[in-house]
Amino acid sequence: MPNQEFVGTAKSITVKNDGKYWKIIVLAEYEDEETPDLTYAEIKNAIGVDVGVAITLDTSNKENYQLPVEKIKKLEDEISVLKRRLKHKKKGSRSYRKMRGRINACYRRITNIRKDFAHKATTAIANNHRVVVVEDLRIKDLSKSACGTIEKPGKKVRQKAGLTADPKGSLSNDCLHARI
Repeated sequence: MPNQEFVGTAKSITVKNDGKYWKIIVLAEYEDEETPDLTYAEIKNAIGVDVGVAITLDTSNKENYQLPVEKIKKLEDEISVLKRRLKHKKKGSRSYRKMRGRINACYRRITNIRKDFAHKATTAIANNHRVVVVEDLRIKDLSKSACGTIEKPGKKVRQKAGLTADPKGSLSNDCLHARI
């Protein structure tokens, strides 16, 4: 990739390898321009975004953005099959490294699906609305203690039923897949 310039001063530089690709992550600090004053019409047309477990993104004007959980579930099933095959390989062998590469490729595809969803959803919202208000809710903590099904609910499901956008008030079986 060609050299890319960034604005501001670099605060930290991290080099990562995800198994196949090397990445350089630069955290930069810069002075932001002053934000222009908003008109009453722009404030009136503001949109609120609710991040939930059953519905990934739910807006105040009734638009829903759903993470493609089926694709992620399919890849997770493939990972479990590949991991079962991996345990029969000799560590350090060429076939072991190839199998690890296939597993890492599946994880990379899952990451790319999540990133693609995040970019498409945020771009669609930003292109249509100038003012966006997002709740400050830690989804990781919400889904950690409330996952489960209707037959076998997780901990604190009743307490957290009002926090999700699910009309039934119950949490989805796919709540662990609702990460962005």
